[in-house]
Amino acid sequence: MKITHKLAAALVMMFILLIVLNLQSTEAQTLIVWTDKYIYEQGETVTIFLLSEPNSTIRLILLNPDNITLWSLAVETNASGKAELTYNLPPDAAPGYYNLTAFLGVLNSSTSFKVIEKVAIIDAEVSVEPPVGKAYPGQTVELNITVKNTGNVAETACLTANLTSLPLRGESCTTLLPNESKSLIVGINIPLNASPRKYHINIYLHLAEVHGEKESSRKIASYPLIIPETNVNVTFNFRLPSGVPLEGKVFLDGKPVGSTNAVGSLSLRLVGNLFYNIKFEKDIEEASISYQKRMWIGLAEQQTINITVKPSKACLTAKLVAEPAQVEQGQIFEILSRYAIAPKESRTNYTVYLQAEWLSESIRLDKGSIKNIVVKTVDYSLNAPEKPGIYAIKLLIEADGETCYSAINVQVLRSREGCLQIHVFYLDGKPASNSIITIGEYTAVTGANGSLTICGLKEGNHKVTVKDSSGEYRGEGTFHVKAFKTKTVSIYLKPTGPCIKIVDTKLPETPTRYTDWSITAELIFRRCGINPPLDTTLRVGSYNATTTLENLTYDTKIAVKFVVPYWDTLTFTPGEEYNVYIKIKEPQEALKEVQIGSIKVQDEIGPILASSFSHGDSTTFALYLLVAFDITGLALLLLFYGEKGHIPYLNILFTPYKKAEKTVKPIILAAAAIIIFYGIVQALNALINNEWFLQFSTYTPLNIAALFVIALGESHGLAKFITPTLKRGAELLRSLKRRTQQKKSK
Repeated sequence: MKITHKLAAALVMMFILLIVLNLQSTEAQTLIVWTDKYIYEQGETVTIFLLSEPNSTIRLILLNPDNITLWSLAVETNASGKAELTYNLPPDAAPGYYNLTAFLGVLNSSTSFKVIEKVAIIDAEVSVEPPVGKAYPGQTVELNITVKNTGNVAETACLTANLTSLPLRGESCTTLLPNESKSLIVGINIPLNASPRKYHINIYLHLAEVHGEKESSRKIASYPLIIPETNVNVTFNFRLPSGVPLEGKVFLDGKPVGSTNAVGSLSLRLVGNLFYNIKFEKDIEEASISYQKRMWIGLAEQQTINITVKPSKACLTAKLVAEPAQVEQGQIFEILSRYAIAPKESRTNYTVYLQAEWLSESIRLDKGSIKNIVVKTVDYSLNAPEKPGIYAIKLLIEADGETCYSAINVQVLRSREGCLQIHVFYLDGKPASNSIITIGEYTAVTGANGSLTICGLKEGNHKVTVKDSSGEYRGEGTFHVKAFKTKTVSIYLKPTGPCIKIVDTKLPETPTRYTDWSITAELIFRRCGINPPLDTTLRVGSYNATTTLENLTYDTKIAVKFVVPYWDTLTFTPGEEYNVYIKIKEPQEALKEVQIGSIKVQDEIGPILASSFSHGDSTTFALYLLVAFDITGLALLLLFYGEKGHIPYLNILFTPYKKAEKTVKPIILAAAAIIIFYGIVQALNALINNEWFLQFSTYTPLNIAALFVIALGESHGLAKFITPTLKRGAELLRSLKRRTQQKKSK
């Protein structure tokens, strides 16, 4: 009955989902209602789901088994056309089928669910006699289990047992009436391939009401079970593809267990029913052939395992040796080596050649067909070429389409001559590629790695001079050359100029205080072993600022920029000239401090006022503004000084002004204003750059008050003398106006 209800519920849900998918793919109106379960107990909560048009009002009506309306309400869908609500069944809800219907206009959708009576909790008392603690593969382990029904309804009890990590299962079922007890036997058959180790037998109880709707399952017990080890005799036979036995070392799970005998066999006593990683190795000259495989060892008492080892390479060569390694032109010398051929198939064909760079054809040393591994020695005499130099010799083996070789370089020298292998570096350790090496009349260029080998040098001392491709670095050395020997030497290039070169500077010319000073130095760093990071310090007077160069590009201009902020520039003295220095410190040592120029500080009233105002320094702004006002007022008082109605100091201006033509008069006035303004500005600049003024400005609050009082007095004096002038000007304007009107009336 339970299975039928579950199947029916699943079919209903699938049908609903199909309808949902179908309706969502069309443009017609949609209305679907369903619940989260098909069967509920009395007092449970029913969750109701709706799917319809977005933002629509759905009417829901729920009928009990007697078709009486329990409740009716309206529900709003969201922007996706969905809605969800819950309904709590009463504890005494009538058992039976309940119908739920949704209405949207002419559309309606219905669903139903079943309400059953709430029954007592299903439970059971279980007692298990512990099984044996040990069992062997193929043995059956029986479990004697007693189960009792403590519920108030009949139950079907199924006991299952399984073994961890193995696909084993034993089961026994019975029907129990209320308060009835029964003993059941559950058997587990241990499979023949069960690996020896510790397992756990897990026992589960599954209860189901007879003619009911409820089920439960739970784990009731767990007991350890050990499957002991079973030892078996195993013989491994290792063979080449041709069937020839192999002698070598054998490893199991990474550990050495012995070596095969002359017929390629190794007998071991192992634990059965386990996987083993089997590895075989055979050393051949400077290499080896190997085989590795994961294998299952069963429980058979006597086992023979044949393994075919196919070498990964058909040929192997040892290092090629020339005796002697340095020979005179035309001298006979020996070539020595060893090689091995390993058959990858039932039979392998091979050919061995010797190739010399000065010979037009290869020399065939050996040819044959093998079924077993062969190792041979090469000992062959060659005549050195008549021309000195470095020549390549190669031992080449071809075996069933594979090729392997070893090579060596032989130095051929003139009589009583040797070689110099020269490595050229910068002081920072970088190779100096494309450097020009000169030894006497001989000149050559190094390669990409800064190295070059020069042969044909007579025995004795040789002076070597080197310059790099840029010509900015040079090096030299004197080295002794021995006949038939190659001497390896290193030459380090040093810059022809200083390690740090200042190529350009940008300093502010006669800067004022209260402004940011920008200072730039363009430097070129040579390869002198200077390693970043570099702390670069600027020093102007007692001011210091440091910036760090994290990366260096050698032989390229690098701009180092500093900014002396305005709150530090005010500490400098106007009229003073300060030398500017740069000092560079690397992790190992500090380089010499270098002067890059000088700065002469010269304050100007305009920039001082603008800077102090823009930086919010109200005290400084007030001080300099009052000074400017007082000096300007003093100048105007001197101009206007004289008896009432008479201004003697302005006669120099008024006399030419009266005699001048009308078109020239504005020019005279403008020139006079510029001269007066220039004179006032120069007087102000001379004052604020005076040492006395610097001392005066240190008592700012008191001095500002004094300057303010002076300004008030000057304002009074200026008003006294300016008023008559303004009146005379007004009278002059009225007179000009009358004359103009008279001319118009005529």
